[in-house]
Amino acid sequence: MRLHKRDHRFDVDLADGRRGWVRDAKAGDAKAALTTVGEVVRERPRTLLLGEDEIWTPKQWREHRLNWCPDGAWLSGELDGFFIGLYAIMRGTRRTDRHKAEFGIWLAKSARGLGFGRVMLQAGEAWASDHGVSRIELNVFTNNERAIEVYRAAGYEPEGVMRSAYRLPEGGTIDALRMAKLL
Repeated sequence: MRLHKRDHRFDVDLADGRRGWVRDAKAGDAKAALTTVGEVVRERPRTLLLGEDEIWTPKQWREHRLNWCPDGAWLSGELDGFFIGLYAIMRGTRRTDRHKAEFGIWLAKSARGLGFGRVMLQAGEAWASDHGVSRIELNVFTNNERAIEVYRAAGYEPEGVMRSAYRLPEGGTIDALRMAKLL
C-alpha cells in the first residue's frame, strides 16, 4: 500500500491494484455515511455503542460535520466510487485539554483488511500535526481484537481497561480499553 497526501486528500494505492482515497467529508456524503454507520451499528458482536435509534438524520449529520479546522475534522473513505468509511476527530474544548483529540472510526465490513483503517489513522495524525495536537486517544471495546491490533500497530498504547464502561442499548454493559498515541 502506498499513501500520497494532497492537501486534505490521501490517495491510497492498495496491494490489489485498486485506488481509494480518504478526504474531507462533504455535506453530500450524509446519506452514504449514515448507511455505513447503520450497517456497523447492526453488526454483532457489537463494535459501536450507538443504538439504531441514535443514528442521525442527514440534516443532523450535516450540522455536526466538521471540515478540516482547528476543532477537528471528519474524513470520508472511498473505494471504487463507493463510500466505505468515516473517521471523525475532535479536539478538546477546554484550555487544559486543547493539546489532545479523540477520534471515532466507522468502516464498512467490505472494506476491512485493505488498509483503510491505517490510512484514516494517518490522516487524523496529519490533522493533529497541522493543528498542534500532541495526543490522540480513543476508547475501544475490549472484545474488538481486530481494531485493537490495528491501533497497536499504528503506535497507540493501552492505558487501561474501564470496567462496565458503557450500557448497551440491548441491555448489559461492556468494558472498554483506553488507548492513546503521543505525537
